Amino acid sequence: MHDWILVSISLEWHDSTVIVKLLDHTSTLREIVARGVRQISVSHEESWGPSVSVLGYQCSADAGASRLKIEMQSGDRVDIQADSIDMPESAEL
Repeated sequence: MHDWILVSISLEWHDSTVIVKLLDHTSTLREIVARGVRQISVSHEESWGPSVSVLGYQCSADAGASRLKIEMQSGDRVDIQADSIDMPESAEL
């Protein structure tokens, strides 16, 4: 997901679902869907300067819980903890 562009993050409160929309290196829209969201944290301080691009990410799962950490090239972070997180197939590109 390096250099992918973060388009939006939406929280469907009633369904406890977060959808992260990104544009990949071919400008194709990709979605990350987190279900059973327990916690979400999003910073937007731009301590490294303004950027809409992803620097890197980590996704892990254990004991019925999943966690996604996205680090932006601005220095900001998106952290999501949920029951499950569905990543796009091409996330490694």
